[in-house]
Amino acid sequence: MKLTVLISLESSWSRDIVKYFIEKGVHIYALDTSARTGYQAGNKNRQNAAEIEDFKYTLAYYEHVTAANTLCKLIKLAFAIRKLKNVHGTSAIFSCYAGMSAAAAFLSFVRPYYIYIVGSDVLFVNLYKKLLYKYSFSNASIIFSNGKHLIEHTKRFFSAGNYRLNYIGINTSVVNGHFIAKPYSSKLKFICTRGFEDVYNNLFILKSFALLPTETLEKVIVTFTSAGDLLQEAKEYALTAFSDSLQPNFVFLGGISYESIITQLCESDIYLSLSFSDGISLSLLEALHIGLFPVVSDIDGNREVVNDGIFVSPFSEIEFSAVLADIINKKSTFENFNPAVNKQLVQTEFNLADNIEKVYTAISGNINTTYLNK
Repeated sequence: MKLTVLISLESSWSRDIVKYFIEKGVHIYALDTSARTGYQAGNKNRQNAAEIEDFKYTLAYYEHVTAANTLCKLIKLAFAIRKLKNVHGTSAIFSCYAGMSAAAAFLSFVRPYYIYIVGSDVLFVNLYKKLLYKYSFSNASIIFSNGKHLIEHTKRFFSAGNYRLNYIGINTSVVNGHFIAKPYSSKLKFICTRGFEDVYNNLFILKSFALLPTETLEKVIVTFTSAGDLLQEAKEYALTAFSDSLQPNFVFLGGISYESIITQLCESDIYLSLSFSDGISLSLLEALHIGLFPVVSDIDGNREVVNDGIFVSPFSEIEFSAVLADIINKKSTFENFNPAVNKQLVQTEFNLADNIEKVYTAISGNINTTYLNK
C-alpha cells in the first residue's frame, strides 16, 4: 500500500504512527506541513532535530510544503497530493490533523482520505473554517478523534461524519523504563512541562505563586521545563516578583530532551497545567502515569483524563493562589490522593502502541474492503 501522509514532523506522536505503518510494509509519501522542521525549530533541541532527520530516510518520499500564507499553502498541498497520486500511484491520504491539511485532502479530489481530530485544529476555528471543514469532514472515510469532547465539539458544526474515538496516548513502556526513585526533598516540587505560549498560560502560574507569602514559597520548588516565545517575559517577571532568596525556587530549564522531562517528572510531586484549551495533553498523561498529583485547568480535555486531582479556573490568580496555599500547607485532598486511579486509566485507554494499531487496522481495512476490492 502507498499512502500519502500529511504530517508535522515536529510532532513525535505523528512520527510514531508513520513508523508503525512503515513496519507494516506501507510506503509513506510524506508532505510536511510544519512551519519549521528539525533543527530549524527554535523550541526543539538538537536531539529531536537529529531524530527527525533520521526519520526522513525511512520515507518513500518527503516534501516540506511552505507558502507565504494559509490559502497558498492549502492550494500547494492539494496539488502536491494530486501529484503523488498521479506520479507515484498513492492509494489514499492520511492527515494527522483535521485542520487545513484535511481541507487540502478534500480539495485534491483524491479519495479515500482519513483525518485525525487532535485539539486546536478544531477548537479554534472561525466561521469560514467551519464551512470548509464541514466539506472536508463530509468526504472523509474515517474521522479519528483524540477525545470524546473533541467529537462533541466538532458535531456542533458537522454532525454526520464517520467519527471514531481513538486516543493518541503515550508510550507507557518508555515512561516505565525511565522511572527512577524520587529523591528525598524537604520542599514540595511542582512541575510544568507546557510551552511558553499564550494558550498554556504559564505566566498565570507565576503570578499566582507571587501572591503567596515568603514563608510559604520557601517550602516549594517550581520547575518549568519548556521553551517558547514567552519564556523571556516569564523569566523577567520572576526576577521582579520574587526576592533574591527565592530565585532558586523557580527554575526555568528552557527546553530539554524527552528523557530529561521524564526524569524531572519522576523527581516531582505535583503537575501543573493551566492551559486555556487542550485536546488530550500528552504531557499530562505522562505525569498521571508516573503518579504525580495533577492540578489542572477546568477544561473538557483535562476532565476526560483526570480521575483524581484538582481542577481550577485558569482565569483567577487569587483563587488559584488559595488552592496552592492549601496544597502546600497539606490541608487539601493532596493528602488523600490515589495516583493508581489515574495511572490505570492511562494504561487502559492511552497506550500509544495499542491506539496506533487501531488506526492502522481501521485504515487498511477500509481501503481493502471499500476501494481495492471494488
